[in-house]
Amino acid sequence: MVRSRSTFTLSAVGGASGNPLVFGSLTPAVCTVSGNTVTMLAVGTCTLTADQAGNANYEPAAQVTLDVVLAPAPAPDLAVSIDDGRDYVQYGKPLGYTIVVSNVGNTSVTGASVSAPLPAILQGQGWSCVASTGSACGQASGSGDLVDSGAALAVGGSLTYLLDTVVVDDPQLASDEILLSAGVTASGDVNDANDSATDLTLAVLFRNGFEQGEDGAQALPPELRLGAVGTLTQDLALTLAVDAATLVPWQRRTTLAQAGDGAFQVEAIRVADGVYLRLRSAEQAGAWSRLDAGAVALVLVDTRLGLVGAGAGPELVLPHAGPFEVVYRAAR
Repeated sequence: MVRSRSTFTLSAVGGASGNPLVFGSLTPAVCTVSGNTVTMLAVGTCTLTADQAGNANYEPAAQVTLDVVLAPAPAPDLAVSIDDGRDYVQYGKPLGYTIVVSNVGNTSVTGASVSAPLPAILQGQGWSCVASTGSACGQASGSGDLVDSGAALAVGGSLTYLLDTVVVDDPQLASDEILLSAGVTASGDVNDANDSATDLTLAVLFRNGFEQGEDGAQALPPELRLGAVGTLTQDLALTLAVDAATLVPWQRRTTLAQAGDGAFQVEAIRVADGVYLRLRSAEQAGAWSRLDAGAVALVLVDTRLGLVGAGAGPELVLPHAGPFEVVYRAAR
């Protein structure tokens, strides 16, 4: 394997005629030959030829070919993105971020470090990491600031970090702008321009009124406004079909179901190895668990809400024991 614009010399043992060997190229866009010197011009396979004429006693020798592969120089390039899926959030409410680190270079990367230090307006509730096939998180989870080191990414691979926070309930803070930046570093990274990203969200007092837009804390999210309606009681579970292809977007959090009074939501995200779900309320958020099959069931026992069919079965303690009218997304 050789590199672009490099040269090398050919040598070969001739046939019985003793005539000179003549070298050539069948792929002039990739390589050229002058005498016995080869110049590599572009990435690809260079096919070289060797010919020898005959004479009065010997036939011409059969043409011999040789393939030489020109590969690009290793160029590690990690890129990061960050998004919380909203423009506004109320003080005192949960705010979740999705941070994706992708290997857009041409070689695998080891020993990468990922970070997202929390500003004073955010309190950390924990983070978890999901790796695509062939890649590996440094740590599977953590608390406080996102700090992960020793991560490995295959070519085309990604790490998805689900970072959960709560907005400090203090409208007297110096600024209502919530700026969270995420960054990645790796040895030999050839492109600094995509090594960091920032998300801006405004903290507001109310969803409506002075502020334009909405914060999603009370109103139904847009994806549920044409949803189906079911009832969850102590005696009646509610089954939710989860069609990942149509209901759960790639690497973006979405709400699959929500109690009509806002007591809880079922959130979902589709990342490297499947769909992950969790329960959350206006004040707290449960752990993310991987979807086992194509459906989950909401089960209510006293004030404990369970999600059966997702990993260990996430639970959430609710402010009351129901019953709940639930709006949920249904495959069409």
